[in-house]
Amino acid sequence: MQLLADGNATAMVKAELEVAFERFQRNAFPHAGAKSSAGAVEVTVKDGAADLQLGVSEAYELDVPATFYSSGSAVATIQAETVFGAYRGLETLSQLIRFDFGSSSYVVDGAPIKISDAPRFPHREILLDSARHYEPVRVIEAILDSLAYAKLNTLHWHMSFPFVAPSHPELAEAAAFSPGERYTAGDVAAVVAYARSLGIRVVVEVDTPGHAASFCKSNPHVCPAPDCPEPLLISNNASFELIGDIFADFAAVTTDEVFHLGGDEVRYDCWNKSDAMKAWMAAEKLATFDDAYAYAVQRVAAGVKAAHGRAAIVWGEAWDTFGPSARSSWEAEERCEFPPRPRRLARRATAPRRRRWGETADPSDIMQTLWPRLAAIAEVLWSPPHGANATAAALPRLEAFRCVLEERGVAAAPVSNPLARAAPTGPGSCRSQ
Repeated sequence: MQLLADGNATAMVKAELEVAFERFQRNAFPHAGAKSSAGAVEVTVKDGAADLQLGVSEAYELDVPATFYSSGSAVATIQAETVFGAYRGLETLSQLIRFDFGSSSYVVDGAPIKISDAPRFPHREILLDSARHYEPVRVIEAILDSLAYAKLNTLHWHMSFPFVAPSHPELAEAAAFSPGERYTAGDVAAVVAYARSLGIRVVVEVDTPGHAASFCKSNPHVCPAPDCPEPLLISNNASFELIGDIFADFAAVTTDEVFHLGGDEVRYDCWNKSDAMKAWMAAEKLATFDDAYAYAVQRVAAGVKAAHGRAAIVWGEAWDTFGPSARSSWEAEERCEFPPRPRRLARRATAPRRRRWGETADPSDIMQTLWPRLAAIAEVLWSPPHGANATAAALPRLEAFRCVLEERGVAAAPVSNPLARAAPTGPGSCRSQ
């Protein structure tokens, strides 16, 4: 099988498609010694200059002729606005192809097939928390590969200080779990580049002003007290200077238009014990700690926008606390909000019962934690549910997708487990467990 790129495609697009096509062939044709008379895949990309940012088109049209696997001259076509839509089309085609053991050949059931497809929502992410458990770069790349199989398009990377910030290497020196569990700036740039080759954005999160005790291990002057380290002492300009330096380091090795500022779980106990904090609030005419919280998040958001042109997003807790008074800071948040259910009501209803698996997963179980359950979320984010029995209808697809994941080397847990991560209870097919 060969790739035919549109004759008007730029050299960059052709190079990107060649990489994607090599990946497609590895995934679509896993068995050695197979007979195939399949033709070519012709890919047309209309906009070769499109950047990988929130809202970029991922739409595609796929046409697989009836003779695709019976004629060496047959051509399957993918037409897409951008190279990222072409990636999605190639992924769909790879999952339509199956190996027939009776004929020792690859086939496409149901051809001819015509698909016109586009995502329901432009932002479809997972959160990777390497601030709590270090995930090596190779593990992250394997995770990115698996996300592409389900057409997820964003890695929200909560990092903080396994990152060796060039401007403040002492942060990682003091806060990393061990000397070897750290990321260089080059590591981050490499992950961003690898993710782009899959059509996946990387949105970096650094916690501010809460969850910031790691700052204090090497820079105690930015914290309320040695025994009361967080939130950051925002009465001190040095805190904002340090944050600005860190985001400048990330801006140098990331490409997304969005930075995640954290902004959640800001507790006021340490601020309340700080005379310097209360004196500063009085001078700034900030009546409550909520006002100080809003000031801190808004100032950091304004700083990353002014210095790096990046939009700021935060956890919903910040929006619930003071969002209406800071609406102009949250353009990206408003663009990302979507209507499957009322966001704040849903979070409040489920928060006491939710399991924070992302905070407890490490390389030993990260894949089983994500898969196959993440596929159900991915499907809802890509396509709206259809019919009254949508959940029952989705189960066979989820079971089949688990087999796809395992065929491609992803350690997906059994679908039938009451909890993720657990091993199969006995012998059986990848579809029946």
